[in-house]
Amino acid sequence: MDELTRLVRKRELIRYCPQCGEKMSYSAVHGIYTCKNCDHTEKDTYGMMKDLLEDRPYLTKAQMSAILHVPLREINKYIRDGVLDNPNPDQ
Repeated sequence: MDELTRLVRKRELIRYCPQCGEKMSYSAVHGIYTCKNCDHTEKDTYGMMKDLLEDRPYLTKAQMSAILHVPLREINKYIRDGVLDNPNPDQ
């Protein structure tokens, strides 16, 4: 299994809604879990990184890591495997 497939599968873990307890559906494109019962939404790490890069594309990987409390190696995996675009390739 290649790294990209592993990352996508890792994001597809079953999650239950903290508000009503129902199973949540997952959108891999957006990194969002949605409860069909009560419409509660949650973003996974990928979804948070994607939103952060859309809002502030000038951030370095180290800054993203500090803001999101995500290890730099995880951000590097998403970028290296083509899941995310490198926000600032010089840093």
